[in-house]
Amino acid sequence: MSEKDHEIKLLWADDDLIYRRFRYTKRIVKDRGWELISALDVVEAIEKLHEQIFDFILLDQMMPFSRQQQQVDYWGASRVLHWLLGKPQPPNAPPVNKDRLDALKPRPGNKRVPRMILSAFDDIAVRKSIESLDPEILMETKPFDPDQLIETIELILNGESDASI
Repeated sequence: MSEKDHEIKLLWADDDLIYRRFRYTKRIVKDRGWELISALDVVEAIEKLHEQIFDFILLDQMMPFSRQQQQVDYWGASRVLHWLLGKPQPPNAPPVNKDRLDALKPRPGNKRVPRMILSAFDDIAVRKSIESLDPEILMETKPFDPDQLIETIELILNGESDASI
């Protein structure tokens, strides 16, 4: 998958999209001619993954489940990954009302898309838990360098690298 085939489309799910690094990253993405779609919570991320196919998915480790449930969900990224990969919700996660999501299915193309979790914590246990669910996941600790993040994504999309930043 290269930029020559189509416009690159990224999904960034994070409840803190006003955050300065996001605004700067969005400008870098736009300068490259890519499209950046944002989601503020788990439900919105899943709805977008149901509606569209992306080339790269960035997930915040902790984000609210929905706009109605504004409390930050430590399991936010894990809930999206479980849904995307067709697995039951995380067994240790607190239950949520997911009736809206039961009818939604991921677009098949999104299951093979490179994924990265952005986390404010560099917790080995969390990293191992997520990697056991999704061995291909990339993890990056906030704060990160936006230029380096986009360069890494570009290398991955061009098949030149699979390493995280």
